Amino acid sequence: MARRKQSHDAAALLLVAGVFVIAAIGVYLLAIAAVALVGWLVRLATKRAPVLAGEPERAAPLPVHAEYHSIIPVEPASFANPEDLRTAARHVFNAWVATFPSAPGDASDLVRAVTSQPRLIGRLTTELEGRRFVWRASPKTGRAALGGPPLDPNRLDPWNPPDQLRARSTYFASCWTCGGDGKVSCVPCGGAGRRTCSSCSGSGKYYGVTANGAQRMLNCKECRGKGSVSCQACTRGAVECSTCQKAKRLECWLEIDESSRQDVQVEPDGAMTKAFAWGQDGVRASSADIARDAKVVDSVTHSRSIALSDVPAAVPDGWREHYWSRIQAQIQPGERIRSQTFTLLEVPATTVAFAVGSDVHDVTFEGLRMLAPPANVGSPFAARARALKRLKLVLATLPITALVIYLARGSYFVTERTGPLVAAIVGSAVLVGVCAYAVVWYSTVGRRVARRWAAAAIAPLAVACVCAVLVEPSVARAREQVAAGHLDKARFELEALGSPSDPELAPVWSDLLLADSLASTTCTIATQRLATIALPAQRAKAQGHADALAVAAAQAALDQGHADDAKSLLLCASDASRGTPAAKTLGSRIALSSAGSCSITKDWDCVFRYT
Repeated sequence: MARRKQSHDAAALLLVAGVFVIAAIGVYLLAIAAVALVGWLVRLATKRAPVLAGEPERAAPLPVHAEYHSIIPVEPASFANPEDLRTAARHVFNAWVATFPSAPGDASDLVRAVTSQPRLIGRLTTELEGRRFVWRASPKTGRAALGGPPLDPNRLDPWNPPDQLRARSTYFASCWTCGGDGKVSCVPCGGAGRRTCSSCSGSGKYYGVTANGAQRMLNCKECRGKGSVSCQACTRGAVECSTCQKAKRLECWLEIDESSRQDVQVEPDGAMTKAFAWGQDGVRASSADIARDAKVVDSVTHSRSIALSDVPAAVPDGWREHYWSRIQAQIQPGERIRSQTFTLLEVPATTVAFAVGSDVHDVTFEGLRMLAPPANVGSPFAARARALKRLKLVLATLPITALVIYLARGSYFVTERTGPLVAAIVGSAVLVGVCAYAVVWYSTVGRRVARRWAAAAIAPLAVACVCAVLVEPSVARAREQVAAGHLDKARFELEALGSPSDPELAPVWSDLLLADSLASTTCTIATQRLATIALPAQRAKAQGHADALAVAAAQAALDQGHADDAKSLLLCASDASRGTPAAKTLGSRIALSSAGSCSITKDWDCVFRYT
């Protein structure tokens, strides 16, 4: 068995010690915790939500994320009127907040400001056509002379090729695949002509049953124990060359390969167009797709390259200076422009400033559809949800902790008197947890109802404090129980307070032990009980009771003619008690009775011993 680490043992000891320390100061700790909790709840409930005044200090912006999405439909006409824009932004914001866990049902009152900033985006779509020279080849039979390429395609213009291109570029060459052999090595067997047996995986054996029913290793039936079989895909490890088809020679010539493609460039892109699929370079999009998110300010199309002078006048000079050179098409060698379309787009960015707790945050909804950012972990609502989850776990431990503390302090707290009080404390802790969670839930979203929940928490806190005071053991209660003769209850109360050796508890313990001793009916039991009495006065009273019991029991035994029993019972009394006249007289009577019994049996030694 693995040995436990010493750190684990130390942690366990600290935990146990912590429980006993908390148990020792339970009522005081509860009072302090109650005051602190009330103060904290009141502070949360009365905290004012932040109000924008000029440019506020705001928390860090939400993390950039590409997965923007439409939450609710938005009318593009809302951007024409500031009031309609604010209303639409509030609705979108409220729907976005609802995607988070523990979100308020209506978050529109958290909005502090709505601003919309139009941004100009240029989109250049280029239709390109391309031409390039490619070599073609086909098998050639006969005895044509071999040679090299008569033309160098790198020195030719694919847009102005020479006449009779095929005839002028044709030449004959050995097949480059098989090297003029007409055959190539078989790939499955690697040119060996044999391949590994698939039945036995090359071992040549398999585990089988013989004719007489015995099980043992047998030769593979497929390869007959060799581990390999002939390759069926080739002849002696060679196959026909697929390029020249056994002709060994190729006829080669040049051809022109034509292509077309569309190049899309967007500026400025990146963070400004992160929310739109059409906002990235190289992404095709229809006019309808773009119109859902952006307003077309102007557009120009030419069946040639668009020059800066062709750009619409609506394009600002600053945009021309910074972005025109960066938006040009990426043209590959052999390509030329067939047509270009430049579109200037106006894309609104609607920013909503909102308050969560004591901070003001921003969230930006992109485009005419007000595309919302994802409910990512970096948002304040996600952080609020995590904090509420942790708070729920902490508050759930309050009643459990209270119950464990009282159980750790002993069985006194589960008696008929204290059990209901402890149950009331635990129940109050549950109610306090519910109220505290509600205060935090509402205060973090600026709800005034948090104050009512904070006030509601005071009543169960007060009940818990009162019950905590009443449940504690009391010296005065122990005295009352002793006086009333409820010795078992008094003992239980005192055991919860401390041991008889405690100087402060010694008087009460002595009174209890005295009463316990006085309730004894025999000297032996009374003597045993008085041995634990610490104070001399109570011990003397208990001793007097024990002596009286001894004398009474000895007298009763003597009266019944049991002199030996009477003598033994009298010995239980203290020395001081046996020296009293009454005890001496009783002793003499016991001796005479014993001597008389001895004379009957004529045991003169016994007679002389008692006389």
